[in-house]
Amino acid sequence: MPIPAYAPEDLALFSTVICRAVSYMNWNEDISKSTRGPETQEVQCMQIKDGLFFAGNYAEHEGIAHLFMAFGVSNHASLIRLLRYCYRILMMSPSERSEKLGKGIQHQFSPTENITLGYAHESLTLLPPLTLLECQEIKNMVEATKLPTVPNPQMWFFRKFLGVTKKITGLTKPSATSFNYAGNYSNTHEVNLILDGSAAHAELKLSWILASAYEKNAMTGPDRVALGGLKNTCLYCNAWLLHFRAWMLRVHDVRVSMPRNDQRVKAVGKGSRPKNIPQLQASTREFGKALFNGEANNECSDLTALEREAYW
Repeated sequence: MPIPAYAPEDLALFSTVICRAVSYMNWNEDISKSTRGPETQEVQCMQIKDGLFFAGNYAEHEGIAHLFMAFGVSNHASLIRLLRYCYRILMMSPSERSEKLGKGIQHQFSPTENITLGYAHESLTLLPPLTLLECQEIKNMVEATKLPTVPNPQMWFFRKFLGVTKKITGLTKPSATSFNYAGNYSNTHEVNLILDGSAAHAELKLSWILASAYEKNAMTGPDRVALGGLKNTCLYCNAWLLHFRAWMLRVHDVRVSMPRNDQRVKAVGKGSRPKNIPQLQASTREFGKALFNGEANNECSDLTALEREAYW
């Protein structure tokens, strides 16, 4: 079943929830420990056809991968369940968590994340409140002292999320899931995590995935692509994306949509441009080589000059 055509604002919401869940808990640790996860600068999401593609800055994809594995993310439906549980639990007060879920963790969204939650407030209907039955099921898992005959697949996740450090015999962390975790485009998975530890910022890594898919003829035809993340693009990335989006529209007839009326603060940003695409079409090679040269990003005056000289 095709996944919905999400708006960039929806993707900004998804990215924000994932960022907080990754930073909140170290999902690669044993359940007996409750240390915080790696501080995550950015999470961005791009929808390409029936696939959602996630990326982080530098090596931040590792924390996202551990989160996905802990919950058992394998497709779009399981991803939305993860997002809904994380968002709704984190929006409860500690006393409400204690009453409804059996454990009152002291954790909330950060000020930066709350800005994006406010910006993307219309998207919150995608993550409806938990039912009384769902809350009771979580509470039963949290308060359990032994493994049920038929354990919930997310039992380890919920106990870890709510800070229950006491082990239960037989309860183990999920070891594998079937989301796509690679550095290339895939058209067979609904959930994809980009394995890329380069200095390019998250939204530029996703742009490389999109462009390389078209340049390698892994994908053809006009299409709509949406991109949205935790933060507004930084000044340098924004300059790069203006040229990239124009290039994709002109060369591949692909429109890349980004969040509308985005008044969130733009940072200066010191990331790099994405790496080279060897299969760049000859007709756009000079511009493409500059666009994907892997060098430190800047105001992109070189790209402006190439556009004027018709190196499209």
